[in-house]
Amino acid sequence: MPAIRFIILLGVLGTSLGTLRAQDFNNRRTRKLNEAALRYFEAKDVAQAINTYHKVLVDFPENGAAHKGLGEVYLELGKMDSAHYYYKQALSVGAVFADQDHFNYAEALLGVEEYLDAREHYELYFENNKQDKIAAKRISSLNHFVDFFLLRNRYDVQELPMNSTASDVSPSFYNDGFLFLSGRDQNQEYQLDRTRDTNLDYKFSNFDTDGDPGPPANFLTSLGSKYSEGPVAFNSDQTVVIFTHVAEESETLGGDPRLELYSMTKNLDGEWSKPIPLSINGQGHSVAHPTLSSDGKILYFASNQDGGYGGMDIYRCDMRSGRWGQPYNMGPVVNTTGDEVYPFIHEDEKLYFSSNGHEGLGGLDIYSVEVDDLKGIGITNLGFPLNSSMDDFGFILDPSGKQGYFASTRPGGLGEEDIYRVAINNDIRPQPLFEEELEPQVQMANAETDVSEFVPSSSPVVAAQPDVSAEMAIAQSVVADEVLPFEKNVGFTVQILASADPDGVKAEQFRGLSEVKYFEGKDGVWRYTVGVYSSRDEAQNALGELFEKGYHDAFVRGLNKYEEMSIQKLPVALETIDLD
Repeated sequence: MPAIRFIILLGVLGTSLGTLRAQDFNNRRTRKLNEAALRYFEAKDVAQAINTYHKVLVDFPENGAAHKGLGEVYLELGKMDSAHYYYKQALSVGAVFADQDHFNYAEALLGVEEYLDAREHYELYFENNKQDKIAAKRISSLNHFVDFFLLRNRYDVQELPMNSTASDVSPSFYNDGFLFLSGRDQNQEYQLDRTRDTNLDYKFSNFDTDGDPGPPANFLTSLGSKYSEGPVAFNSDQTVVIFTHVAEESETLGGDPRLELYSMTKNLDGEWSKPIPLSINGQGHSVAHPTLSSDGKILYFASNQDGGYGGMDIYRCDMRSGRWGQPYNMGPVVNTTGDEVYPFIHEDEKLYFSSNGHEGLGGLDIYSVEVDDLKGIGITNLGFPLNSSMDDFGFILDPSGKQGYFASTRPGGLGEEDIYRVAINNDIRPQPLFEEELEPQVQMANAETDVSEFVPSSSPVVAAQPDVSAEMAIAQSVVADEVLPFEKNVGFTVQILASADPDGVKAEQFRGLSEVKYFEGKDGVWRYTVGVYSSRDEAQNALGELFEKGYHDAFVRGLNKYEEMSIQKLPVALETIDLD
């Protein structure tokens, strides 16, 4: 072999070995970063998990594991646009999806109202998991999805002006207003579990003449200590209050807080007693979200104690001789393998609650059931727009049955969770799900039932309902009509910020962006947007670019959710600075 050729061959081999070593080093580094991010996530250090996954993508933008990891994190945070984006990216770079990845992606697709794609990934998951009752109900929901939109004229839903950029949840009637929990005085960047609203403070707002709560004030700091949680329950004369208290972190609950119910009594001088724990509390489980019957003798609450159907279930216990009796589970008509939370008993003895285990639009939906019909088939999904593709929970209803309040994570609000008012037209009546021809599907709540017999494994939607694509198109058009109620400027945009204090918004918050627009809503909240797009797909593509720039809380919204949207330019304080 000529010397020069031998030298060239050695150089090629050296380069190849060096490349292989570099690739091996990069693979090990990437794997370790992904493993570290997963550990952060499992330890509920969400900010570190997100940062670590992004470190991977900075050097390796086509790393499917990091994209899937971010998708899972944002799904747990309830940020469906972000979860959808990263799972979609994972697929585009060729990541292999396990069964759970298909289910997670389907949940994210449902959250962004991509119904057909959601059904496809639920089916892929269900092929190997035919005992999963939640997946079966998701597929069944999508088979008759338009039914959830038939009551849209029954409800007039409005966001309340007392919301903050933090979490505002769990309204409870009290005097001439309501109590609610708020994180406006806390520093909560991320919250993983909306069935447990921990580390929030109780606030009170008086109703004005329009039924809107006014400026909130602090209320009874003795209702909570380090953590507070969930709605409170008062008896009819408001001399007894029952509330949820976070007792401790429990190893038996995987390090999650253990929740207990406490009560306080008001004396003749209007002073509240010290909190006293209820006898129904237990060491190995949580009890939360109390609601009292009008006579104060029946207590409903949520618990994950042994013997339930899975997750959090709704329980009831009765007052006997001045003491609370043994709690009993409300049964499979109410409870599922998912979570049933936030019960509210109305004066007409109808029980309202939220669940992610029954058929619905996605996330937690609000349901009702006749208390006297618990052994029958009477669950009713209250439908759109009271329910959405996101979490809707904590529903309460005034004595007239015409006006209620609830919390939701739906896009377009001011904070992570916001409280909404709903006016109800009782001339339009909802009907229970599965009352006649679909009755067998109710039995899916029975632990002994094999759900696969109700959802065919091959092409379930086509077999059950050939025109499901058309029905989903109708459902999506209904959503669009709700989001775009005005005739002019129809389209989409990407919202990146909302603030009740425009003077506090600085140009530095929009670095790397151009053509940022703002508008002042009639609710007094200023919203900042980027771009105008004729289709949701175009807006989703723009959203992905914003994610890459670090705007991870951005989301797509209809351009005319508010009549005054997109008709103003940047305020002078922002115009004078180059945002690029």
